[in-house]
Amino acid sequence: MDSLAPLARPKRVFDVAVTLLMAPLWVPVCLIAALALRITAGTPVTYRSRRRVVGSRTQTVTKFRTMVRNAEQVLNRETVPITDTCFLNIPPEHPVYTPVGRALERYALTELPQLLHVLAGKMSLVGNRPLPENVVRALRQRYPYAEDRFLAPGGLTGPVQLIGRDEVSDEDRLAIEIDYCLLAIFSYRWRVDALILWNTVMVALKLKPGYDVAQVRSMLAACLRGRRTGIGPGADRRQTSLRFAVPRRQSLVINGDEFVINDFGYRGLRLTGDRPLQLKGPARFSVVDGPVGELRARVCWTRKLPDGPFEIGLALAPGDASALHIGQYMQHAPDSPMRHRRPVLARLLRRA
Repeated sequence: MDSLAPLARPKRVFDVAVTLLMAPLWVPVCLIAALALRITAGTPVTYRSRRRVVGSRTQTVTKFRTMVRNAEQVLNRETVPITDTCFLNIPPEHPVYTPVGRALERYALTELPQLLHVLAGKMSLVGNRPLPENVVRALRQRYPYAEDRFLAPGGLTGPVQLIGRDEVSDEDRLAIEIDYCLLAIFSYRWRVDALILWNTVMVALKLKPGYDVAQVRSMLAACLRGRRTGIGPGADRRQTSLRFAVPRRQSLVINGDEFVINDFGYRGLRLTGDRPLQLKGPARFSVVDGPVGELRARVCWTRKLPDGPFEIGLALAPGDASALHIGQYMQHAPDSPMRHRRPVLARLLRRA
């Protein structure tokens, strides 16, 4: 999980192609921004800090210095009390911003120097924003599954940036970020990154209103192969919405009873079986020639299908890797690109 290469070769191709094609636009903007910062705020014009980018890997991330020189010592997750959100969101009107820095923040230009990280293969164009370790620790204390937002490489922008960091709760933000990671791992398509990039520009330039949580989740679901979603009547808003199609018929044995897996997601599975499933505690599960483990789930709903069998929806607790473990195996068919991606979830599965 510490390497970008095993995740998705098409994503890497997209990153390099778009970055190079757009160089005639972003290179002059970077030069003008650097000159404006040099004249108005002095040196240095960039700010470098260690951030968690993917898995457990941290690296030095470069961005334009939009604040006064001692801002990091004055405003960080250890000096600012946690109130509503663990993410450290400093409002743009705060006096810590320099005049040019405030303009760069308003038009989402602060992260442009990270395009060099993208070309070097250390980041992606689209992904969850890298975070300082003190913010990661604060998130992990409230949400033990917060580490799962690092399953895919960090990026300059991501689906949350379409909403606005001050307009989304920590729970909803983590749910969307984990959704995007799984989309990148199990069902990546260039379309999703192209949509996020295009809409980031439109929202930043005020040519389009910002999205809300439901709109972003719908956009991600629309980019799925088969457009499967787990949102329905009575769905928990904290649960991720995406469901991933099973490429081949696969059986799951739970406490000795066999069920067919219809689709899977971060928070659960949809099964079909000859009888209803009863779970009164942890259950043993196994996949033919695949993983064996302990399943901690609850039955959300059961309905009888017209042709006789029962369809069952299972919900997993946040951070339970059972569905990912099963999904990774199911995607690992001889003709599946997942054969290149097995290392991606290895640490998550060991942790679970």
